[in-house]
Amino acid sequence: METHVRQAEPRCPFCADPLAFWPGGAPVSTCRSCRRPLVLVPASLVHRRYRVFSLVDLTRIVMLPLIGGAIVAFVLGRVLPDTFARIVALTLLVYGVLDVWDGTAGIESGRDRVRKHIRKDRAARRVSIGKTVLGGASIALGAIGLLITS
Repeated sequence: METHVRQAEPRCPFCADPLAFWPGGAPVSTCRSCRRPLVLVPASLVHRRYRVFSLVDLTRIVMLPLIGGAIVAFVLGRVLPDTFARIVALTLLVYGVLDVWDGTAGIESGRDRVRKHIRKDRAARRVSIGKTVLGGASIALGAIGLLITS
């Protein structure tokens, strides 16, 4: 007797809509509903199973311990102030790019997420515009910081 395990339909981790299409062989794609960038991450080293993550969220998660480690190293005196200033400027640049990316995707799709609540109304577009503007300001501050410290 064969037992078939039905695999769960892949869903966008941002908007939870079904992902009907993924380009063959591409590790990165875009959700057709919310326009957020998605990435396939191997879930198993043995089997060909993958998990879908939001590239914006994944990058934010990866950046947290990096900037946290830089702060701890600076406080302990292991990093010079000018090096720490460059790290902060680069962090501002990365978070600015992520906010602009997330904001423009929200403007395009009319969707925004706050924690686990997805908004699909005018407020979502206003929040997305705010993210884009503040992301642009963060990019400008990061660029100025890099110019000053180099």
